[in-house]
Amino acid sequence: MNDTRVPTLTMRKSLSVKIPLILAAILILAVLLLTLVTAERIKQQVFDREQQYLELNAGSVEKIIRLQLDSINTILSSYADNPRFLEALETGTARQTIGLLNNARELSNYFEDVMLVDPQGVVLASAGLRNLGLRVDKPETVQAALSQGTLVGDSQAYISGAGSPAVSIAMPLLGSSLEKSGAIVAVFNLERFAIDFLSTLNFGESGFTFLVDSQGVILSHPDRDLILTSAAQWPGMAALFRPESPVQGFAAYKNQNDTDMYLSYYRLNNPNWYSIVTDSEQALSAPADQITIIMIIFGLIAVILLGGSILLVLRIAILKPIAALQHQISAFSQERAPIQPPESINNEIQLLRQAFSDMGNKILENTRELEEKNSQLESYNNQVRLELTTAQRVQEAVIPRRFPAVRNLSTYGIYKPMEELGGDFYDMIRISRDQVAVLIADVSGHGVPAALITMMAKVSFTTHSVPGATPSEVMRGVNNDLCAVIEDIDHYLTAFYALIDLHQGTVEYANAGHGEIWLFKGDGTHRVLSPTAPFLGKFPELEFATRQELLDDRDRLILYTDGLTEIRNAQGEFFTEDRLIESISNQVELEPKEMAVSLVDEVLSFRGDAPATDDITLLILGITSGSWGKDIDTDVAEHMAYQSPEDLKAAKEQFTKALLEYRDKKFSVCIETLKTIKDSFIHKHERQKVLNLLGHCCLKTGKLQDCKIYWQEALDLVPDSKELKRNLQIVQRELDAQGKGA
Repeated sequence: MNDTRVPTLTMRKSLSVKIPLILAAILILAVLLLTLVTAERIKQQVFDREQQYLELNAGSVEKIIRLQLDSINTILSSYADNPRFLEALETGTARQTIGLLNNARELSNYFEDVMLVDPQGVVLASAGLRNLGLRVDKPETVQAALSQGTLVGDSQAYISGAGSPAVSIAMPLLGSSLEKSGAIVAVFNLERFAIDFLSTLNFGESGFTFLVDSQGVILSHPDRDLILTSAAQWPGMAALFRPESPVQGFAAYKNQNDTDMYLSYYRLNNPNWYSIVTDSEQALSAPADQITIIMIIFGLIAVILLGGSILLVLRIAILKPIAALQHQISAFSQERAPIQPPESINNEIQLLRQAFSDMGNKILENTRELEEKNSQLESYNNQVRLELTTAQRVQEAVIPRRFPAVRNLSTYGIYKPMEELGGDFYDMIRISRDQVAVLIADVSGHGVPAALITMMAKVSFTTHSVPGATPSEVMRGVNNDLCAVIEDIDHYLTAFYALIDLHQGTVEYANAGHGEIWLFKGDGTHRVLSPTAPFLGKFPELEFATRQELLDDRDRLILYTDGLTEIRNAQGEFFTEDRLIESISNQVELEPKEMAVSLVDEVLSFRGDAPATDDITLLILGITSGSWGKDIDTDVAEHMAYQSPEDLKAAKEQFTKALLEYRDKKFSVCIETLKTIKDSFIHKHERQKVLNLLGHCCLKTGKLQDCKIYWQEALDLVPDSKELKRNLQIVQRELDAQGKGA
């Protein structure tokens, strides 16, 4: 029985660890994904809020600057279009003019100086007297104010006489003769204004505001070293100062320290300044990052709590019942213990346990039945094995292990069935003192049916192999016996049957579809004994032609079945008949036993590890040294006394010639050849063969009377020949039909 502990551990690990871990992992991923998405949205919202805060502050700065500029406009306008002020300028003394300008300067804490300037920028009067007679730094401001008739601020800052960053703001004089000849100009101290207003505007921990003119020159900044330097050189800032840029906006840039910053700006119209509120990226992103971290922490806590709850529920509701069920299944597989059904069915696990209980009990019941059937089947198989062993022993008895001792003839056979029972067999039958029959047969198929047919064929060949019976008569009798039994089933038999005459040194054979049998001559040549008729067991009353060959000293007759030549190696190649002929030719001088063993060893070596596909059967007959005719009957001895060996040999050669002429359908020539040797044979069997062949030739040429005479004479020599009696009956019917019966 297989050990089931490993599957038990594997199942427990799968149920107790894998399923909860997979569910927990899915849950964790889902919660983390939701947390990250939510945190990202919140982060963006917080950032957007910080951006709005910057934009709001930038707008506040713009309003402060605009209010201050409006205040300057009001102050300067109150002088530029005041008739009394203009009259005082026209009629008053220089001291009075300076006094008026000084009064104007006192109206704003951010006026560094208030001057009266002609169109060329030459200072005609100054509240501080320091610039009197000098040209202002930016005369174009004065010219712009004169041409526009409105307040014009300088587009660029400069260092004033007081050493502070300042801008010039001009208002043309109206309503007097000086209207087109000058303007009142105020020097606006940016540094003081920035200290009083802009520096007090704090935006978080690191935010601040500063002013930039249209060229990117910094007008005010918390870092005084940056005043009057160019902010347009900072990465991301140049786009703000393009004419097509929006009036207000939000942008990212890097400051002079290469720090990532964000800014919100407003562009003033007159003067063309930019109020900028800025803060670092880190400061803007810090609240959002903190919220993200908090969200992730809460998400992890939620995952741990939820995952632990799921695991607890899984363990109580699923894993423990499944583990208990698995334990019972393990006990069932190892000890065949019944699986107890649940007391009640309230959930799927209990329903599963009930199903396993029913299935287990059914398996136990079927197992007991199967064991009973297996016991019966084993008993039956033992009986079949015993019967097969008995059948194998009986079949082995059919294959002769020892052959009759025959002078001048040595025989050796090898039989290797593919299965316990095969379909091949061979035999040697002693017919008389003069004759011995050899046969080899191959039944189609294998196993018990083939073995039964071989035994039946063995009995039939033995029964019909009687003195005086020709190979044709034996084959016909065996064929009729087999047809009566196997004609309607899917089996047939091929066979080669040969009658060896020990006196004449001839072999007469009939080949029923058995393939080619080889006769290797002592002179090194070889002849094929081809089939002369179809196979046995399918066509009753079939005629079987025979042929005859002479045997000489050192001849070898090789009988085998197709399992020898059709055997395959591991590559699927056949041994082939050509390879067999070559092998026989190389060892034809060996004795039959040595040759047979060597050939089979060569065939098995060629097959290698490939499985056997057919029976291997081989029978070899060898003609040994000696002369035919020794120790034979009195008639033959008397014949040998009156006939020289040379004459007998010549007669045999003529008879062989006649056989060839008959085969080539030269019947008239064959008749003349046989007539020359008809009286050369005194022995009745040899004379009967000549007369029988003469009768066949006359039948073929239509000489029915001569045919009847020859066959009657042959029947007188061999009165028991059924073939001659039947042939005479056929000829007699033909003569009677022609009216020549007498």
